Amino acid sequence: MNKKVLIVIVAIVVIIALIVVGAKMLEKKDEGNKDGNSTNQVTNNPSQAGEPAGDYAVTGESGNKINTSGKLQDTKTLNGLEINNVNLETLSNKTVMLADVKNTTKNKIEEKKVKVDLLSEDEKVIITLEGTIDALEAEQMTQLNMEAEGDFVNVYDYRIYE
Repeated sequence: MNKKVLIVIVAIVVIIALIVVGAKMLEKKDEGNKDGNSTNQVTNNPSQAGEPAGDYAVTGESGNKINTSGKLQDTKTLNGLEINNVNLETLSNKTVMLADVKNTTKNKIEEKKVKVDLLSEDEKVIITLEGTIDALEAEQMTQLNMEAEGDFVNVYDYRIYE
């Protein structure tokens, strides 16, 4: 099977899994609000998505592990590229990182090879992922997709560099 087709299939599966988990979280949140206890209710509890799988991950219904660290949602920049909307998930002992990338410059940015260090809370590198950001016209967006064999979803933060 073509490698690009496989990457697209993996990306679609990850996105569908994230949508399902998000819908379940909203459903449980709505159930709590119907009881009238919303003023004291914790609404940002990652364990609502499934069983805890570490400090920064939960296990979903399908056995996938999803990162819940808020630090992964911080927008990062790399030479005119804005990286955000990061999703980190492990399924069948394969960790996949997806992120939106936007060219914030007024010029075309050529294809870039990048590295991403997945970090522990004390900023130690757990693993380094390597990937490629496609060439982008000014203000254009793309998706960065990287993967690694193994379960590396329970991370606190990341850094991206060339």
